[in-house]
Amino acid sequence: MRRFVYIFVLMAFAMSCQVDSTPLYDNPFVYLATGEGAGSVIVGADADVVNTYYMMLSSKSFDEDIVVEYEAVAGSGLQEGVDYSIITEGRSIRFLPGIFKMPIRIKWMPNEVGADKDNTLRLRITQSNVPLTYGLPGPDARNRELVITKRNL
Repeated sequence: MRRFVYIFVLMAFAMSCQVDSTPLYDNPFVYLATGEGAGSVIVGADADVVNTYYMMLSSKSFDEDIVVEYEAVAGSGLQEGVDYSIITEGRSIRFLPGIFKMPIRIKWMPNEVGADKDNTLRLRITQSNVPLTYGLPGPDARNRELVITKRNL
């Protein structure tokens, strides 16, 4: 009888230890973020600084270069050369094998902005040379774009 109870307890324990059947997300993805990982950030209108933002690749190791293109869309309240200047040349980022984080540098210039205007600069991933998910995995595709708002502080 004691042996029967032991086998029963052992079987119950084994049945309760189920293998996690949650599928792994195995698609490579690329996203934009601040150094702290945020998808949006505020810059003071009086700032005279070069800020670094990042495009990050989450993928298994790869043998070829991965090129990701992005666009910079300024709201009606910002003007390139007056409010900001994108220092990083071109609108594509090349990830060499073994590199998973690349900088995008923007120089912010002191200039007061109109409170009633769209004072955002949106960096948005547009395409790549290999199949990638743009933004973080999930239906919202968070961080497919980085929103930088220039504000009078």
